Amino acid sequence: MSQDFQTITGGLYSFIENKSVRNAIDNAGRKKIVFVEGYDDHVIFNILFQEQSDRIAFVTDTNRESLGGCEQVKEYLRQIVENLTPTQRQKFFGIIDRDFRTDEEVEQELNNSIYDGRLYIFKSRYTLENYFIDSEIIYNYLYEKSADKSILKPIIASLKLDDIEYIINTFFQKYITIAAGNWTLLKQRKNFLKDNQICSEELVLKTIIQRSPEISEEEIKVIYDKCKEYIQNEMRNDINNRQKYVKGKYFFFYLNRKLKEKAKELSTKFNEIEFSKSHLARILKDKLPNELSRILEFINKKNTTS
Repeated sequence: MSQDFQTITGGLYSFIENKSVRNAIDNAGRKKIVFVEGYDDHVIFNILFQEQSDRIAFVTDTNRESLGGCEQVKEYLRQIVENLTPTQRQKFFGIIDRDFRTDEEVEQELNNSIYDGRLYIFKSRYTLENYFIDSEIIYNYLYEKSADKSILKPIIASLKLDDIEYIINTFFQKYITIAAGNWTLLKQRKNFLKDNQICSEELVLKTIIQRSPEISEEEIKVIYDKCKEYIQNEMRNDINNRQKYVKGKYFFFYLNRKLKEKAKELSTKFNEIEFSKSHLARILKDKLPNELSRILEFINKKNTTS
């Protein structure tokens, strides 16, 4: 009797230290549990898959201050596989961003037996937010925003879909320096460059050098050049690869700069736009990319083959 009571009250998942996560698993009942990286991803996934809310629970530590991240998702899955029977773990999955992984590294992680094939990684996007970097999604978002803020109307009225596409294309070309800089820092286990980091190569290298006093400038430059060359080659091979290496958050800072320039050109006022992820997610939901749609296929197929 005591063993049954312990299982019912969540003792089955006592190996998960985070109480809010354990509670979320208990409250989900018979739903499939999908661990996600943090608060923002939790909000976005719940909007994208609202129709499946009776069958799927996206779980994370919803504390905005929580670090979360892909390592936490992987740790939850590792613990699930280690502590539960194959039948008990059938309903558990995890989704993480690609981040700075090569295609080979993505496949290695997916095939790692410690996750029992329950890990899903975005292969074509750096982060979930990168799915928002689409000319139609951005244009629709700005158009809807301008309906609420009259100050934006002359700016948005002057923009066409092709203008947004040009801004996106320019962004990816300019921010290769940021991508290479972040990869250089990653190799040293340093924090990424800030979202508002100016993307000139000189300033990117200067920032990396300041953060890495233990490494010579020559060595940093060699690492940076190799990273930059790799990313450039990947983009030349396939234009879609550009979404793999530049963090989506940088785009919205860059877009605000471009809109400010447009306002100046039109001699009109401009207040920086806040890009609401929940609002963007509702627009994205109407044209859900295949890679996001395949999440449901992945969960259902895995459950039928376990």
